Amino acid sequence: MLRDSGDPRTDGKNGTYSLGRFQMAVWFVTVVFAFLFAYAVTGDTAPIPQGTLILMGIGAGTALGAAAIDLNKRTASKTDRINWTSEKAALPQQIQDLQSKITSAPTGDPNLPLLQQQLLTAQQRLLTVSAQLGRIPAAEVAASEGFIQDLLSDENGISFHRLQVFGWTLVFWAVFVSMLFKKVTMVDFDATQLALMGISGSTYLGFKLQEKQS
Repeated sequence: MLRDSGDPRTDGKNGTYSLGRFQMAVWFVTVVFAFLFAYAVTGDTAPIPQGTLILMGIGAGTALGAAAIDLNKRTASKTDRINWTSEKAALPQQIQDLQSKITSAPTGDPNLPLLQQQLLTAQQRLLTVSAQLGRIPAAEVAASEGFIQDLLSDENGISFHRLQVFGWTLVFWAVFVSMLFKKVTMVDFDATQLALMGISGSTYLGFKLQEKQS
């Protein structure tokens, strides 16, 4: 449930873990545990603080935004692959037809330079299309390199925007859990603290838009 969505891998390996889903899962599990723990200790179902609900919403929103970005990238990649593949399949026949026309053209044919130029253009286009196809990422989800590595890394390795979200999530989680065990109550984070989490999540989504789809 915490892994990135995408087409299943053909080699049977597990896909990468999702930072957005991890953050959402952390706050869901923690708040459910806190609610049940407080009930077990006090015998009362105290209302969940507004700040805690907003924190859960930030985690869910980050996960939803990340999933939407990944879906858009995969859809665009599949569309590009279909278009480039179709063009690549048609170009060899076009090149062959032009070569046949050039071979059969009589010496001094005024159309010969144009045919040769069209042949050169088609050959160059075939190289370009082949190169573009090679750059299109696979639709299947990337292979996992380990839980922490997946959460903190993009195609360039460990990235600061991912580290920022992961770090602040752990800090807020540690504060939340410590207060739960000390006072048997859920922390009601203030607007400034929630804004910090919101900024971290927004920064992560902004940089994720620029990440290449694995």
